[in-house]
Amino acid sequence: MKNIGSKYIYIKKTFLDKIEKLVPEELIGKKELIQRRYKNIYGNENIESKVEIYRTNNLKRLLLLLGGLLIVMVGLLISEMGENNYILTNEHGEVMGIKAPPNQQIFVPMEIGVFVEGKEIKEPINFKTPREKAQERAENNEEDPRETQISQEEQYKKIQREARLYIKSIGESHPQDIYYLPLESEEGEKIVWHLRESKDQLLLLLLFPLICVFVYRGRYRELAQEEIRSKKMVQIELSEFITKLILLLDAGLVMSAAFQKIVRDYEWSVKEEGLPGNYFYQQLSQINHTLQEAKGSFTQELKEFAHRSRVPEFIRVANIITDNYQMGSELVEKLRMEGEMLWFTRKKIAVEQGKLAEIKLSLPLMLLILSLLVITISPVLLEM
Repeated sequence: MKNIGSKYIYIKKTFLDKIEKLVPEELIGKKELIQRRYKNIYGNENIESKVEIYRTNNLKRLLLLLGGLLIVMVGLLISEMGENNYILTNEHGEVMGIKAPPNQQIFVPMEIGVFVEGKEIKEPINFKTPREKAQERAENNEEDPRETQISQEEQYKKIQREARLYIKSIGESHPQDIYYLPLESEEGEKIVWHLRESKDQLLLLLLFPLICVFVYRGRYRELAQEEIRSKKMVQIELSEFITKLILLLDAGLVMSAAFQKIVRDYEWSVKEEGLPGNYFYQQLSQINHTLQEAKGSFTQELKEFAHRSRVPEFIRVANIITDNYQMGSELVEKLRMEGEMLWFTRKKIAVEQGKLAEIKLSLPLMLLILSLLVITISPVLLEM
């Protein structure tokens, strides 16, 4: 089973790689641009796999939409071919009647053609065979008011009325094998029957460029959402990080030791307690590994992360730490003032998220109220 699974994954990856070379790069996103934006989010972390997965997902979305469009087009084509099998024509290709399969009710969209002064005038009509046991209804015996209000000066309207009445009489009769259509009116005028041309294929062809535009406009949507989520996570977690720094610095630790303590506590909580990962602390953990492996500058790495996040509060905190790295108590006082402002910002974000959640919940609540109204009123409406 493992060999079959690995072989399937290899074939799937090879197929997607070949298709990716044929699809324009603008539809699934430019690789260089995606790499640059992922680098702004994740820094020096290996982003090649993320870029490949992102472009592959865009390609799958495009293939799924085009595959659905192709399936619908094939279905419509098969349906149209099936309608042609029901048509009886003469040697001139003119429609003479409809063949009805046994024990099956068919529906054929048609047009009545009447010649007036050498010009053919068409009117749409739907041909439907009767069921096995036609139900006699009182309304079937009533004349259609649209059919009674016919101007006698318009001869072609009268002829079309006769054809419609014939189609209506077929629907009230018993099932037959073949339904012959009238080719002349009562006054000897010629009636021509046509299959109504379907415009669904044209609409589906127009959907192809619309799908391409939809995919083109949404090729960077998930990436933009990831940027927004990462920025919001930094804004939320920054105040807590500053508070931890202040407590550890007041306890006598230097900045580098306090930073390593915070990162180790996060890594232990994720590994041992199974807490979910956090983007902000994951980036801090990456900075800590870089410092241990490459012996880089803590302030430089922190400023780089702050500028990548594009959060003004974080950039300001990174500048404060850089300018007062060796100041001790003066650094703590500045961080304490900044921390109070950050907690206020965090409260503001929490209030905004609460209001947004209320707006999102209003639609399901409205649907629930509407369903209750329908359930309550429907018995009254049925009795009327």
